[in-house]
Amino acid sequence: MRDDEIKIGDSLTGTFIVDCPDCVGVTYIVHFDLGQGGWFYEMKQMKGRLALPEGWTNIQGYNESIKKYVTGLDLLIPAKDKTPFSEMIKP
Repeated sequence: MRDDEIKIGDSLTGTFIVDCPDCVGVTYIVHFDLGQGGWFYEMKQMKGRLALPEGWTNIQGYNESIKKYVTGLDLLIPAKDKTPFSEMIKP
């Protein structure tokens, strides 16, 4: 396995949107701890726009911007508002 490959134990955080011609868009923040679980959170105020950190297009400060953004998201989103993925697969 290469050092830059995603592996069990890695944490991934991202944003995705759901949109269609006949609906109001929805923006989600998703977080995965690979092999352990994860959660998602609906960012109602974004209404189908990507939630990206300031400076994300600045290659020079990219890694630092991402680290601050992900840390900030985790601190700002209350635990009670994070929906665990395990709740999505219950019978």
